[in-house]
Amino acid sequence: MEHDVIDLMMHHGVKPTANRILIARALAGAGRPMSMAELEDVIGSVDKSVISRTLALFRER
Repeated sequence: MEHDVIDLMMHHGVKPTANRILIARALAGAGRPMSMAELEDVIGSVDKSVISRTLALFRER
């Protein structure tokens, strides 16, 4: 699954950083839309502002 996430990000012009991969894997693994609060609970180690900026970037691309 990790390579699929990385390929998807690169295809859309998103640099696959460690935090972005972690967030994308959490979203892909859930199999459903997740709220910001749910992502914070699942990931834990990533700051709320990083999650927010990453989601905004994903939405743009």
